[in-house]
Amino acid sequence: MATKPQVTLPGAILAFVVLSAVAGATFLFFVLRDAAEQLTDNAMAEAVEVRSAALLTALGRELADEWSRLEALAGKLSDSSPDELRPVMDQMIAEGQKISWVGFASLDGTVQAAAGGLLEGADVSSRPWFREGLNADFAGDVHEAVLLAKLLGSEDGDPPRFLDYALPVRDETGRQVGVLGLHINFDWAANLVDEMASALQIDAVLVSQDGTAIVSTLENNPAQPTSAPFRLASLGTSGSVRAEWADGGSYFSFVRPVEFDDRTPNFGWRLIARVDNSEFADIDNDLPSRLLPFVLGMLVVLTFATLLFVRIFARPFGLAARNAVAVSRGEDVFPFESNRTRELSELSESVSRLQATVRRQLSADRR
Repeated sequence: MATKPQVTLPGAILAFVVLSAVAGATFLFFVLRDAAEQLTDNAMAEAVEVRSAALLTALGRELADEWSRLEALAGKLSDSSPDELRPVMDQMIAEGQKISWVGFASLDGTVQAAAGGLLEGADVSSRPWFREGLNADFAGDVHEAVLLAKLLGSEDGDPPRFLDYALPVRDETGRQVGVLGLHINFDWAANLVDEMASALQIDAVLVSQDGTAIVSTLENNPAQPTSAPFRLASLGTSGSVRAEWADGGSYFSFVRPVEFDDRTPNFGWRLIARVDNSEFADIDNDLPSRLLPFVLGMLVVLTFATLLFVRIFARPFGLAARNAVAVSRGEDVFPFESNRTRELSELSESVSRLQATVRRQLSADRR
């Protein structure tokens, strides 16, 4: 004799819904987790891109201002003697730590006038800024001082480092008469990058054209020339990438060439900026705690709704089934009736017809 199934229709419906809800909630959890990770990546990419742009804007504005002042000074030299403009040069040096030296050299490379009289009469014809400035506007990358090292010195004993600006100077007739040069204190530029990076909460590395990290806000400068950000920098292209750095951490980095306005000569630098992932870690770390109440609440609501559904629509099928069994046994029971669904209505009518048939059969047997 076959064993009757012990699972009821209401129990099967409830189990199915609960298991489906658990499976759906688990799937939803992983989907939302992946979405949160993508959101985090997008947020980090946008943050590092916008913040690096702000750093470059500040640095570019400062350097462009000095180039504009150098152009203005060259324009005055066209109709004034170098000696007349020495006070202007002195004023440029006196304004702060940004400018270390500014001077005018004639075509033979002899310094005719300079701020503070430094290097006046010296021969600078072999210096790159002079040679390049004879031909066109020039921006020279960071280098140690040669002629000015003993005159300027430094607080830490290391030779001062400069960025060079130079441009040809012409008289009123358009004839070239010399070269105007400007040395920017590179430590000032490095400090500006460091301060801006700290304020913007990013790490920044300035890379020269030869791939050397000339400024780095990283602790102990753990730069990896072979890592993905440095490879992008070597190509001179812009782009974002998540990569592992020398400290073992994975960071979202943004690489972009350092370009100023169209008038200011370019040093050929690239900026690598990275944002600390811990700044956005709360998004991922808080996800389980934020999703759990939602998932539990959904399960509770779904379970309650299922119980209500079972009571209204599934439970009557059990009553109808038991009523049909009693009728088939010839028991004198009141026929089950329900119009909640079309199926229940048809089942009720069938049980009533069955009961009538059984009663007629019983009456015939008695006769």
